[in-house]
Amino acid sequence: MESGNETTQYIEEYRPIDVEVLHFENKEEFDSYAEKLAKIPLNLAAELCEIRVIMLPDQCGILAKAHHIVSDAWTLTLIANQFYSLVNGEEPKVYSYVEYIGSEDEYLQSKRYQKDREFHLQQFQKCDEILYLSDKESHSYESRRATFVVDKETTATVLSYAKERKLSPFVLFSCALAVYFNRTKQNAEKFFIGTAVLNRTNVREKHAMGMFINTVPMLMELDNSASFAENLASVKSTAYSALMHQKFNYGDVRAELRREFGFSEKLYDVMISYQNASLTGNGGTTTWYHSGCQTESLQMHIDDRDNEGIFRIHYDYQTKVFTEGEIERLHMHIMNLLLSGIADDTQLIHNLPMLTEEERKTVLYDFNNTYAAYPKDRFIHQIIEDNAAHNPEKTAVAAFDRTLTYAQLNEESNRIAHALLKKGIGKGCFVAVLLPRNSHLIPAILGILKTGAAFLSLDPSYPQERIDYLTCECKAAIRIDETTIAELLNESNDDNPDVKIEPDDFFCALHTSGSTGKPKLTVLRQRNLLNFLYANALFWRDVETVISVSIVTFDVFMQDSLLSLAYGKKVVLASNDQIFNQHEFEKLFESENHVMFLSTPTKLIAYIKQSKTRAFMKKISSLIVGGEVFTDELYDLLVECNFGGNVRNGEAQIVFNVYGPAETTIGVSYSSGVLCTPHA
Repeated sequence: MESGNETTQYIEEYRPIDVEVLHFENKEEFDSYAEKLAKIPLNLAAELCEIRVIMLPDQCGILAKAHHIVSDAWTLTLIANQFYSLVNGEEPKVYSYVEYIGSEDEYLQSKRYQKDREFHLQQFQKCDEILYLSDKESHSYESRRATFVVDKETTATVLSYAKERKLSPFVLFSCALAVYFNRTKQNAEKFFIGTAVLNRTNVREKHAMGMFINTVPMLMELDNSASFAENLASVKSTAYSALMHQKFNYGDVRAELRREFGFSEKLYDVMISYQNASLTGNGGTTTWYHSGCQTESLQMHIDDRDNEGIFRIHYDYQTKVFTEGEIERLHMHIMNLLLSGIADDTQLIHNLPMLTEEERKTVLYDFNNTYAAYPKDRFIHQIIEDNAAHNPEKTAVAAFDRTLTYAQLNEESNRIAHALLKKGIGKGCFVAVLLPRNSHLIPAILGILKTGAAFLSLDPSYPQERIDYLTCECKAAIRIDETTIAELLNESNDDNPDVKIEPDDFFCALHTSGSTGKPKLTVLRQRNLLNFLYANALFWRDVETVISVSIVTFDVFMQDSLLSLAYGKKVVLASNDQIFNQHEFEKLFESENHVMFLSTPTKLIAYIKQSKTRAFMKKISSLIVGGEVFTDELYDLLVECNFGGNVRNGEAQIVFNVYGPAETTIGVSYSSGVLCTPHA
């Protein structure tokens, strides 16, 4: 029964019930019926276990369906075994669940309960960060099952290895799953995987029906510098510890973590279980039907129930998190890791082959076949010089303080370049730029490039200690700020400097957050920027204006500014007030058309939500989103804005979802397309 937010059980007096007898023409017809029945939720206020007798032309059996509140998988096997005994005129052993409830009460008051509690709290403290196999969030429990059969020869290989190493198949598969997790989560060494434990500690409990099973978080502690065999030993120890402390309920674990550490998330999103409860006697077979509903993103069940000499591996997966194709690949990868580890368990886990041969070919050869010819003798500043020569009066930079034509931009950057050259700045030097988002910012950066030096952009809002640290780390020879810019602009020479640049020369220094959280220096080369410019022309197609709100210290600011100028676009450099004031932000778009706009999902969501009219979204032709996960919330907001449906003169609004670490120059991959909306 349910009372408020609590669901509790009560036990009625025994009463006989009529069992429905169902007749089917064949097994396929029955399976179709059973699969549909399994997905119909049971009513908590009604019977929580349903049993039907099944009659086929040449077989008979029962169909049992039970709510997980009152039953575990072992219980369903007990139902089948009792039915089998009764059919054969035998009296099955039966014991009451009430006895188990009494033993549970004793456990809650025992010293063992406190020891189990301490164990799980200590496990949590040993794990620096909670990791999930999938970063997708699902608000739906809808799930499906994919089943794969491991052939007899492969099954025999697995069982033989397990027997030789005195391991259970469960430990072997758990290790393979953990190594897969490790390989797909950037070599993570500590993370939780859940498992289901029988939690029946004596013969009476093993013959009692009810909900005994418990889920236990297993802390995997892998070592990337160790072999498969050594990591296997670690997983064996982990599984043994989980069994030793299996009685402590997972719900209580989470409650204790909330109370002790304020941690309210789940510990894992993947579970693994080993099912080996089998029918007694001969001649019976079982089929298990999935309910289509679960709380974990993924459950992996190794089914070894009916002594067939094969493993049936079931993957129950949330449909909002995984696709059928992803599950197929996941299974192949886990089996590849398992079998390659068994074949040579001295291999380090990061050397175990995971991909299929076809996948290896795709990754190593097909994906890398990206060669395209592009001019390597013309650099970004030279391309902008050409634009200034061909369209001198065209607007290049529009800042809050003034607007620069291409001619003015080129002349100002030339004066800065010649002033720096006179100070000894040139190839191999780094120049720090500490300027507000005004009309001097882009000429200063462009002027540095013309000397052959590389620039380091700094944000004036940074604490002085951070500015000094970043400047010192890249050994900046000089700093351009509001004090020094005037001196540089006093230079009279505004001709294009004649400095020989090479493709491997540095052009930019960036700082990213390292694994320690301390800023990490990375430098980019001229050829990287040229490569990106010519490889991604689609970003600027049908674009007239680029509205820049990107932080100057991020690599995407180069796409906003320098690369957009190389394509001859108008760059609107938003001030801090225009970036953070919604009204001022939207005014930037009023007189512009065919806009390219770069943003993180978080910032874009905020702009859309705060807008009363959302009219600015209609001005965007090229929307580039990166730096974070492209969320369902953002997608829904774009649909609300009819983004993609605002087609003008046959030109569509295109969305680009971009990914790229700073070390790889702005972006390395993207997906793009016209957003499908109800109106488009």
